[in-house]
Amino acid sequence: MTRTHEHRPTLARGQSLAHWAACAVILGASAGCTGPEGCAEGACPTGSRCSLSGVCGPLAERDGFRFAQADRLPPVDWGATRADARGASLRDVDRWLLGGSVKGRVHLAFRLPDRDLVEAVLTMFAAGEPPSVHTRLLPFRSAAFAGAELDRQTAPRVRARGHARRVMPRAGDPVRIDLTPLLRDHRGEVVYVGLGAGGPDQPLLVSSPLALDEHTHPYLDVRSR
Repeated sequence: MTRTHEHRPTLARGQSLAHWAACAVILGASAGCTGPEGCAEGACPTGSRCSLSGVCGPLAERDGFRFAQADRLPPVDWGATRADARGASLRDVDRWLLGGSVKGRVHLAFRLPDRDLVEAVLTMFAAGEPPSVHTRLLPFRSAAFAGAELDRQTAPRVRARGHARRVMPRAGDPVRIDLTPLLRDHRGEVVYVGLGAGGPDQPLLVSSPLALDEHTHPYLDVRSR
């Protein structure tokens, strides 16, 4: 199942960042400012960006000139692996296990736009109550895979590892992972990324692209120029 990506320019013609500066300094009132706007579904006002913490914030002025386009990309292929399901394909399930004693991993493929990549942030959604301690998410870029054939025994080789992030999300919370260093030199390509986890024996449960609630499907937010 795929979804069409949204196209939203990050800086409208003629829009000034002075308003954001006023909001930052005055915190509120006469300039027509409001409190930080959540962006769980990526709906930030023109001229702002969604941070890893899930709050809309102003673009730095240099970013307004650098970012020519913003795209929300659904995965073009996907799969998952678990140590307790070595020969089983987990592509057609609605939830995946990350880490834990089953050593669950998620694998996603995205087609990047043929432009210079400035930022790429993967968003997934927690599908159950978190483990009792933080989970350490471990992103990586892998060799190519075919999701329908992917299992523990045919898992693709890791090509590069990204920055780890510690999380403890509640059910329904977005989990954002910065993949920019892993993908920056791959414009116009289909990239294969994965996510493992370290920490407690209890795995973190996340929604797959087949989850009943389409608002919890994983996606990649890309800013490019």
